Amino acid sequence: MCENYFYIVKKYLVFPRNIYVQVGAFYLLYGVYYKQPLKNWVKIRLTLDEYKAISELITEMKARQQNDAVYVFAKMQKDQVFLYTALRKPLGPEDRFVKSFELYYTFHSYQTESALSKFNQILPNSEIIQGLEKTNKEYQECLRKYAEKCPSLAHFASTIVDDLNGAYSKVQMGVSSLKNKEQI
Repeated sequence: MCENYFYIVKKYLVFPRNIYVQVGAFYLLYGVYYKQPLKNWVKIRLTLDEYKAISELITEMKARQQNDAVYVFAKMQKDQVFLYTALRKPLGPEDRFVKSFELYYTFHSYQTESALSKFNQILPNSEIIQGLEKTNKEYQECLRKYAEKCPSLAHFASTIVDDLNGAYSKVQMGVSSLKNKEQI
């Protein structure tokens, strides 16, 4: 599954519309690789052309003094995330000839209840929400000031705190409806 994501994202690196799309694809490749839900991470297959495209992008980022992308690429090389290959996709038997395998051994199993309990512990804590609101307001103010200097920047209002509170309300409604069903 991750190989499919890598394959799609690499198209935007090799055949970019502009440098912004290419940089976005590069960061997406980085993010998807390091957030794989697998025990053994799938490496990113790179052909010579794809490697050249990434190298040219990194050279351009160096010239523009955008060192974040340079650091990310160096980190990826150090962590040996790339698998250098001749072809973009592996050759092999068609899907109908491949035996199915158990996903149980591939993915970590996480308990949903523990994630919900963590969410329920964090959100009612007003100190954390107040800190998030403060940070969000500071960010919005800085973004507004920057937008005054750069009119092409699309300024948008953040709704992160409202979204979290809404999600918390939905979780609480779901928990109470489950308790009501158990009592019946």
